[in-house]
Amino acid sequence: MMVLVYVRRVLDPRKSQVIAFLLTTLDLTTKDVSHALRDGHYEALGFELLESLLGVAPSEEEERKLKSCSDDEESVIKLAPSERFLKELLNVPFVFKRVDALLFVASFDSKAELLKRSFGVIQAACEELRNSKMLLKLIEVVLETGMKSVNAHDFKLEALLDGGTSLLHSVVQNIIESEGIKVL
Repeated sequence: MMVLVYVRRVLDPRKSQVIAFLLTTLDLTTKDVSHALRDGHYEALGFELLESLLGVAPSEEEERKLKSCSDDEESVIKLAPSERFLKELLNVPFVFKRVDALLFVASFDSKAELLKRSFGVIQAACEELRNSKMLLKLIEVVLETGMKSVNAHDFKLEALLDGGTSLLHSVVQNIIESEGIKVL
């Protein structure tokens, strides 16, 4: 006597294909993955697998359909392996929130190290600026130029609109005058 078994597809084909690929490349069983997710052992799963799992999270409708499916031994309609895998994972409470949290934990150290290096660069730049005699002189000259412009009755802001004069020109002129450098 021949028994026909129907395979039920709940997921969209692309998602199902990604899960099928994951299943063939995994060295873990569905139970291993479920236990690792339940217990928070991100090391057992690895960053790439966690990222992939987050990418194949079912929609609300797919989740509802998967939960409503009966996949017992006597059933004539069977779930495809990828659907069965997801159905098993959905037994873990808040499974995809756990995956997201485990991804954060798994990537925390590398992100913290990157931030430390970035802060080190910023700290070095600040230290360089703090000890820069040229910056101090430039700020001094800009302040002098500003003070002269405020007190000068013949200085007009429209002079900056002619395209030939700028605040930079005034600052450079003041540096030249204060340092006694002659313009060639």
